Amino acid sequence: MTGSIPPLARTLTESSILVRKAEGDKTVISHRTFFQKGSELAAVILLSALTLSMAAIPLATQATETSEKPLAAANCDVLLDISGSVLGLRDIWEHVREELPSIVETYHCERLMVYSFDVEGWAPKRLKGIELPLWRPLKRAKCPTEICVFKNMQQRFNEEDRLEEEQARQRHQEDVLNALKALDEVTRVIPAPSHDSKGSDIVGLFAKYAEIRDPRGRIALVVSDLADTNYKQKTLPVIPWPSGNVRVLVLLAPATQKDAKLVWGKELRAWKQYQLQRRALERLAPWAIGVPFDTKGLAERFPLVKKTMIAEKSEINHHPEHRR
Repeated sequence: MTGSIPPLARTLTESSILVRKAEGDKTVISHRTFFQKGSELAAVILLSALTLSMAAIPLATQATETSEKPLAAANCDVLLDISGSVLGLRDIWEHVREELPSIVETYHCERLMVYSFDVEGWAPKRLKGIELPLWRPLKRAKCPTEICVFKNMQQRFNEEDRLEEEQARQRHQEDVLNALKALDEVTRVIPAPSHDSKGSDIVGLFAKYAEIRDPRGRIALVVSDLADTNYKQKTLPVIPWPSGNVRVLVLLAPATQKDAKLVWGKELRAWKQYQLQRRALERLAPWAIGVPFDTKGLAERFPLVKKTMIAEKSEINHHPEHRR
């Protein structure tokens, strides 16, 4: 021990106990306030000792930690149109893979299913299913009153709590990324650009999702050019509103020029196809949202669908994607 006063005690002592009076060339230390505030000095010394002893113990260990239940989870699907009419399907799939971690985190996907469809949209083929780790927010006890009554200790407690939360979230994100590596299997089975099936049934696919009743909610990301071999786009039927909490986002991909002729009667540039696809989707499934195939930030583009039909219509009609 050097006999020095701890910094906190020294600061308070100099500011509130020692009264300095200048008298000529002399500086006199008055102890009048010292005797009046003797109890404060004792408290300061006690506080300093407490501070030094607590510094050696991380505040994170001073509060009991528990784990809350996972946030409400959803089942998430990706559906790929492999009929052969979608231009650049492999590249679009790689873009989807880049967006999936954010989608999984935003909607707390507990299960991710990847399907393909062509002539039977009502019965898409399963390509891969992945069970994903759920994020469990950390729940911590409040900072003990006898410690955090002082502002600096409260700040330290909050900072350690924030750092621990960040570390836990980072570990969860790494677990999700590791789980999503299994999607390499899907990449290997995506048909070559030369593949051409007998047809495409996008109407059947939307009819299937309109009837899904999933208590956890269903998030669906569809990659398609909306070319249906059973209908002309101007005569697409109207699929009724889902009775459950179903959110469908469609990446509208350009069709090959051969298929563009079949659907629209002539070759069309990608931007013109997109305009016609948007109109067709608004007729076919007004409860879904269509965006360009290379759109970034897909997690923020899913429609806001409520559980009741009235709320669904009101919510989606006011979504930015439906404003003209």
